[in-house]
Amino acid sequence: MTDRSASSGRTGAASAEELANDRYWNSDLGVNQIAEELQLSKSRLYEAIHPVPAGGECRRCGRPLVFPNRTARERSIAECPSGCTDAQVARGAAGGGVETDTRSLLAGIAIGGAICYLLFRVLRR
Repeated sequence: MTDRSASSGRTGAASAEELANDRYWNSDLGVNQIAEELQLSKSRLYEAIHPVPAGGECRRCGRPLVFPNRTARERSIAECPSGCTDAQVARGAAGGGVETDTRSLLAGIAIGGAICYLLFRVLRR
């Protein structure tokens, strides 16, 4: 393996951070394995990990959505880097999820409740 820091003028810490991100996002290695391989503590490894672009934009602020970790990427749950609180805005825009907003969610709950009530009434007879 070559030391990219010597050719690019970057410090060893920067190349270690790049390597940590590469291993984290582009391998199936566990966090413990990556930390051990790179001789980092888990907390230092987590500090080095940068979110990756998820595709799509936040409907509130327009910033590009990101996956903060591998689990979020696997579940297609992206986040707005600005911290917009409507997490459902990020679902689906990154691919795979269903976009919902609070009103849609409440409408679904109301419809489900009405169906349960009607079933109860029919079955009670």
